[in-house]
Amino acid sequence: MKKYFKVNAKCGHVGRGNFINIDFAVVASSAKEAAAKTRMFGRVKHHYKDAINYVKEINIDEFNELVEQLSNDPYISCDNIQEQRRIEDFYDRIDSYDFEEIKKDRCVEYKMKKRKILEATARLHIKEFSI
Repeated sequence: MKKYFKVNAKCGHVGRGNFINIDFAVVASSAKEAAAKTRMFGRVKHHYKDAINYVKEINIDEFNELVEQLSNDPYISCDNIQEQRRIEDFYDRIDSYDFEEIKKDRCVEYKMKKRKILEATARLHIKEFSI
């Protein structure tokens, strides 16, 4: 049974670490399938874990309205950066990732992993000498 979904996704091609949130109209049998379909659309950030913000089931009228909005969105229909720059208020729509927060998380994970390896190695050496 087909259902209609509104899927909000992060779209790229707007500079490193930047994205634009776009609502897509998707027909699918479940929310999970709708999210998977949207992830494969052009411009959507395919390889990001958090590329899909939310999935919401909608009725046919809202679906048609959303399709109309998408067809009128100049960002979706542009082919190159020059066309993007000509879009009015384009830079107001751009959001960016907080790289400092991401970097801190990665740094802590790396240090914890390294510490765990060092502790395991130390335990192994202690075992060797105690035997």
